Amino acid sequence: MAGHAFVSYVSEDSPTVNRLVAAVRQSGVEVWLDRDSIRPGARWRSSIRSAIEQGAFFLACFSSHCAERSKSYMNEELVLAIDELRKYPADRAWFIPLKLSAHDIPDRTIGGGETLRDLQWLDLSADWDNGVSTLVGLLSGIRKPPPQSGNPVVMDTSRPFGERVGQLARAWEKSGRGADWLVNGKVFFALYCWFLTPLDRHRGAKRRSDLQDAVVAEYVAWCYAAIGGDAGWDAWLRERTLCSCHRESWSMENLRICTGCLRYRCIDHLGRCGSDCDGEIVG
Repeated sequence: MAGHAFVSYVSEDSPTVNRLVAAVRQSGVEVWLDRDSIRPGARWRSSIRSAIEQGAFFLACFSSHCAERSKSYMNEELVLAIDELRKYPADRAWFIPLKLSAHDIPDRTIGGGETLRDLQWLDLSADWDNGVSTLVGLLSGIRKPPPQSGNPVVMDTSRPFGERVGQLARAWEKSGRGADWLVNGKVFFALYCWFLTPLDRHRGAKRRSDLQDAVVAEYVAWCYAAIGGDAGWDAWLRERTLCSCHRESWSMENLRICTGCLRYRCIDHLGRCGSDCDGEIVG
């Protein structure tokens, strides 16, 4: 099964939903979230309708905040989702109610004499860890394999790193923003460090001003989300690996990486990598 999990929520629940989405994405499941999945200039109503219809699952995040709202865009999404739910056989779990707080699921009719309360829900407010684990298990059918860090485009050291990033970002855009073109591991570490490095550090390469367009920025954001966002990045920095020069173990936050050969260098090494590589140390 391919596809994504559409997440419906009210804005007051954003902090909890962000935590949930990070955990689900970290498991390899693609999540559709309005604020980062609708492209600039797109007709948002049409985008939401398509995302619900094409989604492999619909995750409805209910809470006391939902009940307190007299009007919300989540209500529009629920109407569309219930219409879609009616197309599925009764034994197909597609609409998954999630309780973010100790509050009843709304008694909204779904047809055939049933309401949303007739669907089995997950109570994340009672036991977050077990609830998220159960949810990830339910979504495992749409889990994608983790992006490969040895991407041949990035490993092509004959071209400046910026050109390689640009090629990956544009290929990712043309492919429909799937996970297959995203990067993690050493490649992601280099990509993220490169993206944060000031312009004057990119000597001899295509200047960042030519590359830092919406596509590249969005590509970096998607890769960041794929490793678990802030939580994934913090966990990465706490890991230790070997400096390629001294063969000594360093925490990731004290290492630099060469954008040419993707070898790690300890914090003392800056500038060019060495005679065998024309890459630049960033970080």
